[in-house]
Parts: sequence; structure tokens; C-alpha cells
Amino acid sequence: MNSLIQSHCISDDNPDPIFGSAEDLLPGMLFVRNLPPDLSFVRVGSGAVGLTGYQAEDLAGADGFSLIHPVDLPGLIRVTGEAWESGGNYRAEYRFKHRDGEWHHIRESGRVLRDAGGIARSLCGIATDITELCAAVGARTEAEIRFRGLFENAVEGIFRTTLDGAYLDVNPALAGIYGYECPADLIAKLNNIGTQLYVESGRRDHFVRLMLRFGVVEKFESEVFRCDGSRIWVSENARVVRGMDGGVLCFEGTVVDITDRKVAIARLAAETGMLRALIDHWPDVIYAKDADGVYTLSNLAHTRLLGMSRPEEVEGKRVGDFFLPERAREIETEERHVLETGVAVLNRQESRPGGTSTQQCWVLVSKIPLRDAASRPVGLLCVTRDISENKRLEQQFHQSQKMEAIGRLAGGVAHDFNNILTAILGYSELIGNDPALPTGLRGGLQEINAGALRAAALTGQLLAFSRKQTVEPTPINLNDVMLKLEKMLHRLIGENIALRSRLDAGLPLAKADRGQMEQVIVNMVVNSRDAMPKGGHLTIETRAMDLDAAFVARYPDLKPGPHVRISITDDGVGIPREIQQNIFEPFFTTKGQGKGTGLGLATCYGIIKQNGGHVTVYSEPGSGTTFNIYLPACDEAEDSGDVGPERSLSPSGTETVLLVEDDQTVRSLNSSILSGLGYKVIPAADGREALEILINKNLPSIEVLFTDVIMPHVGGRELAEKLHEISPGTKVLFTSGYNEEAIHHQGLIEDQCAFLQKPFSPAALGAVLRDLLDRRKSEA
Repeated sequence: MNSLIQSHCISDDNPDPIFGSAEDLLPGMLFVRNLPPDLSFVRVGSGAVGLTGYQAEDLAGADGFSLIHPVDLPGLIRVTGEAWESGGNYRAEYRFKHRDGEWHHIRESGRVLRDAGGIARSLCGIATDITELCAAVGARTEAEIRFRGLFENAVEGIFRTTLDGAYLDVNPALAGIYGYECPADLIAKLNNIGTQLYVESGRRDHFVRLMLRFGVVEKFESEVFRCDGSRIWVSENARVVRGMDGGVLCFEGTVVDITDRKVAIARLAAETGMLRALIDHWPDVIYAKDADGVYTLSNLAHTRLLGMSRPEEVEGKRVGDFFLPERAREIETEERHVLETGVAVLNRQESRPGGTSTQQCWVLVSKIPLRDAASRPVGLLCVTRDISENKRLEQQFHQSQKMEAIGRLAGGVAHDFNNILTAILGYSELIGNDPALPTGLRGGLQEINAGALRAAALTGQLLAFSRKQTVEPTPINLNDVMLKLEKMLHRLIGENIALRSRLDAGLPLAKADRGQMEQVIVNMVVNSRDAMPKGGHLTIETRAMDLDAAFVARYPDLKPGPHVRISITDDGVGIPREIQQNIFEPFFTTKGQGKGTGLGLATCYGIIKQNGGHVTVYSEPGSGTTFNIYLPACDEAEDSGDVGPERSLSPSGTETVLLVEDDQTVRSLNSSILSGLGYKVIPAADGREALEILINKNLPSIEVLFTDVIMPHVGGRELAEKLHEISPGTKVLFTSGYNEEAIHHQGLIEDQCAFLQKPFSPAALGAVLRDLLDRRKSEA
């Protein structure tokens, strides 16, 4: 263009028509301007209007400086001046003030025009509007700046890598994640991602395969090495960058350190697993539902209750899938009420049918609403605990308390009654010994005595129940006891009942009162006989058992360890379940009028308890009854039963007896008996009066204290202890309607005391007293 202008525009005075032709061929505005520093337009082409908004004639000769941005003007002057001096071309960019007042970016290219003599005359060139180009370049530059700012300051790691695993660019965050000082340090040291970064061999190859197949990879989690060799977990999101030809240029993406999240997830999984294991193996029934009534959790106890084997078979289903419609509606109604009101059901006791028609299962139910962050109910949690065993133990405890109370009452009644019987028996025997008694009265007196003895036997049964009967426990073999009783039992039950014995040959010894255990067996056999009026089978079995903690937990009276069990089983009418808890109560009987006192099983109960054992009953109406008696085993030698040589006893005596009895009738009787036997008697109404007598030095020496055990203020044992301090050699004869308090003689020498059970006869009193007084004499 410049050569064209030069060849045709040598002189400004002779413009060449080619100027107009040239501007038609070129974009922008052709111009001729003066040499610097003037730079005013000499001539402009028709493109001036489009470029500047001014007509060509308006620009020609005008001051060019005023339309050029003052910041850009020095640069234009400089480059045109250099072109003038060098004779070469120039190029400049500047802002030109358009006629509309806006600054437009202009790019100007030109050269110096010379005349035929080689003298520079002007500048000639073309100017084009590059405003849009500058705006695009500016926007791109600004975007690059923003991107670099984001790249450098992002908290996530950002990378670009080659296909074969070399980093092209990384940001500081990625360098920090991997433990390098800066991006340049990472790029320099980590030049093979596949072998240097990933812990798992082949992980990079898997990443590349996914990238090439799908073009993107999201949440690609891997364990990687940091610069110091430690390990972390990262998650990568990446995409493939392709060129114009579709070829892979690089991979670019982001990296997030998820180590803390992985640790938290692992900890949560462990805690969830532990919680699930705890819930699954918890004995209570536990389940959870969402707001729609769908099971979201079911532990093993609940799963098995519904007849399933795995919780997955329950979760996701509804209550209607497992229960009959009526029961399902009841459960849904209650649980919907809990959800709607938000009011929990806590520890509500319910009775439900058990495993058999006669059993009731007791449960404790709690249903608690589950809430979201806004405290709105979104589901519920239910916990159901089987408390049947607790209920049974509670009932057993109440029954034991009742039996204990009845026992105390029975013992107290028997004690007082024995005082009365002592007077009746004593006075009837004294009267009967009177030679002057008319013969016609002796028969009536004998009937009185016989009635009193029957009453004494009855009080003996009451004392056995209340465990206040005299007990002499010795090591015994219950097989021997059974064998000695067998003939009598056959006669007792009759010919229509078959008696079978199953005796354990290895049965250990049990420590119990032989006579009492014989009474227990006889009483229970009689009870079984009466339950089989039409005949049947009766089985007595002995067996050695080692009771464990689980078994004795059901029976608080027992302790773990070796025991002997006696089982007495009949196939009689059985005992209704509702009265089984009453059968050991005194005077309770299911027999008809006049067919029993109601003391047989009560006596057995008291004897077994007194001997440290326990008795259970299992019975089904129409199927018979089994009584199981448990007695602690012992390893002592069996008692031979020998009683030793009899002493020669003289019922009379001359010694001084301090008689202490709070019952005036009994005191008078005993005083008469002893005086009749030749003894000197000093009576006292209670323990206090007796102590005053003992302290009185003017009284004769007292050889024996004959005292009741149970008295107000000062009891017999306390009185004996005081006597032992004052006169250690004085003998003591205790008496009581029951003897629990009398069998503990701490501090007393064995041969210095004896016990006489009420009621007793005058002969018995004389014999026991004489035996006690003569002990030291015979031993001497």
C-alpha cells in the first residue's frame, strides 16, 4: 500500500486519483498527515465517517492532537518520529475521540512519504478501529487474572496432568495437601503419579481408564502418600481436556483431603456396628418405625417374636404383615397417637397370653417418639421387656412374706396353747395319781388327757410349719429313709395305687432331722393318695443335683452347689393353678368336710425350710402333681443313730429349784409337781423377780434354774447368762412352747443346760430335771 501511495502521491499539490481506488480496496480509513510533531491530517479517505464519525473534510487540516487521548499522544509522536528519522514503517495504537464522545481504540500503520529529491514530506497510512478486539483482549486478560486468583487461593487442590502421569500445573492447596513446600516443589519431585502417589498399585491406571471411557471422573477416592511418607485419603473430580482434533491434551481436576471424613465414617461404622450388635443381642424386644408405620429397625428378639429369622425380613414392612387385622389396628392406633401427640408411653405393664393356655406373660412397654432437628415426630422407638420372671419372683416374695407371717402367727398360737395344754396334762396326771380319786371319774380324766395329747400333736404340726419345732439335724441317707418307710407306705396307700421307687445309687448324704424327713415323706404320700381316689401310680425318686446360679436365682432360699432332690409324683386329679400358691398355708385344704386338717403340706413346708431346703410343686389339672424337695448335700459321716447307755434316773430330789414362769397357771402346776417330787421350789413370776432373788444373799444356794424362754422384760436366755456370771455352777432347764430361742446357748456349758418342750407331763419334768442334776455325778 505504501509503495502504491508513494508512486502516486509524490506531491500534495497533485493528488493522484489512485487514493480513492486504494481506499476501496482496504478496510479502515486511508490518511495523509503531516510530519511530527504536527501530525494534523492533510487528507483522509471516505472511511473517516465509519471510523471517527466525522466527514473527511472535517478532519482534513484539523488539529489531530485534540482528538487523541493525551495519555496515548506521546507514544504516537514517538513512533512516528522514529519512522521519520529511519525512513521505515511505523505502527501505533491509541485512543481516538469519536464524534459521539466515546474513546475508540485505533490501530494506525503507515510510513514516511518523500518527494523525488528524497525529502520527507508527510506520513501516509491506514487507521482501523480495534475497539472490540481490545475489549475482547481485556476481558480475556481479566478472566485470566480472576482464574489465576481462584487457582492460587482455592482451598481445594487443582491440577493439570499429562496422560502418562506428570503434573503440568498445580495450585498451592494441592501442594499443601500432599505435604510439599510449593507447587514448583511438587512438580519437580512428583514426576510419576502412578508409582509415587497412589498407595494401591494400579490405581492410576484405573483412573486413566475411567477418564478415557467416560471423559469425567467424580469422587474417585484413593489412599495416597504425602511427601513425608504418611498416608491420607483423597477424593478427585476430573475431566479430559481435548484439542481441536479430539485428541487428549491433558487431565484437569480437583482434589479434596477426605482423611478426617474417612476416619469419622470408619468410627461411625464401628460405633453403628457395635450399637447394632448391642441392640440385636439385647434380650428386650426393640424396634423402630418411621412416620408411616414402616419398620426401620428390628432387633433379633423382635424378629424372632414375629416368627422371622433375620431383621431384614422385618425392616421395610408394616405391622399388618405380621399380626391379625384387629391386633394390627390396635397397635397402629396407639402408635399413631404417640406420633400425633408426641407423648411417650413409659414402662406400662401389660399382661399377654403366654406359651400355654394357663400362662400369662407380663411385659413392660415403652414407646418413645423420635424427633427431627425441628422437634417434629418422625417415627417412634419401642422397647418391650419380659418381666414375667420378675413378676413370678415378686409373687414368690409376697407369698414367702405371707407364709412367714402365718408361721409367726401359728408359732405364737402354738406357744400360748402349749402353756394351756401343759396345765391340762399336768393337773390331769396329778389328779389321776391320787389314790382317793373315785373310779367312775378315772375314765373321764383319761379322755381329758387323751384329748390334750391330740391337741399337743396339733400344736406340734403348727410348730413344724412355723419352724419352731425341736430339730436334730444329722447326716442321713435319704435312700435308707425311703427303704425303711417303704413297707409302711404300701399299707398306707392301699392296693389300688402302685408305688415305684427310683433311688439314685450315688446319692450323697443330706443333713436333716431323720424323724422330720420321715414325716415329710409320709405326709406327701398321704396327700398323693388322696388325689387318686380311683387308684393310680405313685413314684418316689431321689437324685443328686448340682444347682447352678441360674437355677437358684429363681428360688432365693437355695444356694448354688450340690443338693439332694426327692421327687414325689402322682397321676391324680392335679391342683388348679390358681390355688397352687395356697397349698402350703396352714388349714388350707381342698378335701371335703372332716377329711383333713389342712396341716399336712404346711407341716412339710415348715420342716423343709427348717432343714435349709426348698420345696416346689408342678401340677396340671387331670395330669397329676410332682413335689420336688431340695436339701443341701453334706460330706459328713452318716449318723449311726446309737443313743448310748441309759442313765439310771430317779425322778425325785431335794435340791433347790428357782422356778421362773410368767403364766400363773403353769407356774403353780410346776411348783406343785416339783414340790411333790421333794424339791425346794422358789417361784418367780418373770425374769426381773428372778434376778432379785439371785442377788439376795440370804436365800439358800440354788442348784437349778427352771425357766420359760419367752417372757416379758427379761427372757430366759438372758436370765441364764446373768446366772452364769453370779453362779457358774448352777444348772439351767429351759422350757418353751417352741424352742428356737432355746437352742442357742452361747456362753453356757453343754452339760449345764437342758430343754423341755411344752406341753410336758409331770413324769417328763421329773425325769429331765433329775437327768440334768445327775450329769456331773455320773461323769465323775
